[in-house]
Amino acid sequence: MEDKRPDVGLYNNFIFTNLLIFDNYSFFENLEDFVKQEKYINANSSISMNSFCDNMGDISGKIPAAINICKRFVDLFILLFGQYAGQPHTPISKRYPSFLNYWLKHNLNAASVSAEHRKLFYEKIEQNYTNFNAEQKLNNNIYDFNDKYYYKMHSLYELYELFFKLKENSSENCSKFLTNIKEKYTKAWNKCFEEPDTTFCNALNCFTSLHKSHKTSFSGTCAETQLTPIPEFLLKSSTEDMYPKNITKGNQLIQMSPYYSNLGFTSLNDEKV
Repeated sequence: MEDKRPDVGLYNNFIFTNLLIFDNYSFFENLEDFVKQEKYINANSSISMNSFCDNMGDISGKIPAAINICKRFVDLFILLFGQYAGQPHTPISKRYPSFLNYWLKHNLNAASVSAEHRKLFYEKIEQNYTNFNAEQKLNNNIYDFNDKYYYKMHSLYELYELFFKLKENSSENCSKFLTNIKEKYTKAWNKCFEEPDTTFCNALNCFTSLHKSHKTSFSGTCAETQLTPIPEFLLKSSTEDMYPKNITKGNQLIQMSPYYSNLGFTSLNDEKV
């Protein structure tokens, strides 16, 4: 008789991966602070701690971009390390390495650095942790993670980025906010139905809660923006998450959502609902 019991190794790997990704998503709770620090990066600084980056051109294939990304990465780490050195056991101090991991992946992707050259790039960074005192904070925290998770993470980042810009100047950005938030939120929301991923859906739900708690402070029509809630069954972890689910139920929920049709969102098959 065929053994239909779940593969224990597969299950353990699933649990490990989800815990790792969950921890990576948690940096969004402090993203605004990290983004503010990023503005102080000076890629042209000649600090000795990032001098090893000048050799990145030998392995990257895109010399100017690789050197610049490397130096900015080192400078950003130094800024964040200095900012939170006095509070080493706080959540924000534990989360900024995950932000750096996303930041590096995003910038390498934006510069079209190939997978082969990215591998060498990450190795070079790791080999030089001692040069900028990063061994304890970054060891095992900086790696070229799966593109599937990157695109989900980036869809969240785009939402937060739009939200922060609106907070800074609601009157200037409000006219474009409704269009942008519908487009980006729909894109992220639909990802919850593409495959089981409670960690991503919960991270997206955190954004909707943040938006809801702040939207009354926005001006004009921006204060009236409503984001489609994440269905409860997508927010609950289950051992069944390791197996494919039928998307039909999710698609039906999309069609039934009152907010979805009122805001003119599209369904998974790009039809108006």
